[in-house]
Amino acid sequence: MIENTEKGAKRNSDPPRVYEQIIQKLEADIRGHIRLEHEMKIHMDYLEAKVEKFEKDQKNVEDETAGLSRQIESL
Repeated sequence: MIENTEKGAKRNSDPPRVYEQIIQKLEADIRGHIRLEHEMKIHMDYLEAKVEKFEKDQKNVEDETAGLSRQIESL
């Protein structure tokens, strides 16, 4: 009779341990996704800053080209 009680107790403790392992794996997956999302956000910010710099440089070149064109026309 004692053996049956011990087996029942052991059987009852196994599922929570399995569920705990599943939960830990899912939590690790979530942390990995959050980390990846954060890295992607940093990279997107970097690329957006780079695009803004290129647009600013392009505007400066266009303004300089227009100024030079006016100087050539005035000659």
